[in-house]
Amino acid sequence: MTVKYINQKDFIDLYDKGQKEFSNILLQLIDLSGKIFEDIIVKDSKIMFCTFRNCTFKNCKFINCEVFFGTWYY
Repeated sequence: MTVKYINQKDFIDLYDKGQKEFSNILLQLIDLSGKIFEDIIVKDSKIMFCTFRNCTFKNCKFINCEVFFGTWYY
């Protein structure tokens, strides 16, 4: 699986500007705590050492993703 690294700021900026689908990305060492995600699709991607503490996910899908040491607690 070939993926493109996307940093925290760029990911948030793209989402805030309306991008709802992300494919073949690497999210690594980012903290998205407290964000509200709606109708987002992340597929064929890698999620490593990311924090999603107190996030809200509504109608979100993670398809064929590799997750390594992510925190998803509320």
